Amino acid sequence: MKKNLSAILAILLIFCSTESFTQETPHKKKSTFITVGIGPTFNRVGGTRLDGWERSASGFSGVEVGQWKNIGFAFNLDLQRQISRLWYLKSGLGYIKKRVIVGIDDPEIPGSDKIKRSYLTIPALIGMNIKPEQSRFNAWMELGASIGFAFRNETDNISWIATAKENVISLNAGTGIKYSISPSMNCLISYNFIYDVSNAYEYPALYINDVKTYYRFRSHALNLGIQMRLR
Repeated sequence: MKKNLSAILAILLIFCSTESFTQETPHKKKSTFITVGIGPTFNRVGGTRLDGWERSASGFSGVEVGQWKNIGFAFNLDLQRQISRLWYLKSGLGYIKKRVIVGIDDPEIPGSDKIKRSYLTIPALIGMNIKPEQSRFNAWMELGASIGFAFRNETDNISWIATAKENVISLNAGTGIKYSISPSMNCLISYNFIYDVSNAYEYPALYINDVKTYYRFRSHALNLGIQMRLR
């Protein structure tokens, strides 16, 4: 009985604290936030180049195509503008390193494609908070697109005929949770799925009836960050 009473009192205390925080924080429909975050990325590739690897492997029993050493990292500096109690717009500047090794069975087999690419990214996102933005606990969902400008090509052991593309277009979908440690500062954790709709690498058709092949990245990004209210 004492345990149950203690649990009820703890819940009431948390509820009252949250309500007090919400009442004390003035609501601003058009608040502006800046977010700084960093975290790992987990990358894979798709595309017709990968299909070619899988066709090659299909002719051998027990041989499979694998993707290894696919952990990179991302950093972002975002500006978020509330356009209502729940909805917001977001853009900013980010850095993402995407890397993966594609090959048959063993990443050290000669001929494996070792892909490592770094991009500066600019997103354009629209999102919705689950609760009004001044709530102590909150979660959100967001969708949009981004453009990436390649500035480092660290790829090696990849065919000399491959062309590294300078820009990539991606679709973005994300979600996360945040906790307000003060009326002007939040700590947060987020997840983003980044799906490239343009090619990172292209290979020309070399033979009659051959077709151009390509790689495209698919990235999962986890992020820890701090969000500060500017106004």
